[in-house]
Amino acid sequence: MHQVRRRVRVLKGSQDERTRTNLENIYKAFSGYVHANYAHIMEMYNGGARDFSLAGVASAQQRQIRMEYVAHSAISVLHAAAFVAHNLGLKELHHDIAGTIRQHDLP
Repeated sequence: MHQVRRRVRVLKGSQDERTRTNLENIYKAFSGYVHANYAHIMEMYNGGARDFSLAGVASAQQRQIRMEYVAHSAISVLHAAAFVAHNLGLKELHHDIAGTIRQHDLP
């Protein structure tokens, strides 16, 4: 949890109890996410049929569905990176990221 306090200082410029609590809650909620969703992960590799496709998701339809998640995740990462760059005063980097978001007409 010491890292959470450090992250709060970076994002806020000083210690902020409300932000620290929010970050700790997010960490606690998602810290077991990968293991808790083992069944969903194995489903992508056809684990339910005990016939694993180690090359990945075999169905074109399922690949398309999962690519939507990837696209949304990429957009979220860009927005988070822009937020961090702005808060760290990295104006040129923030400008570049915002330009990428606008260039690709991302929400």
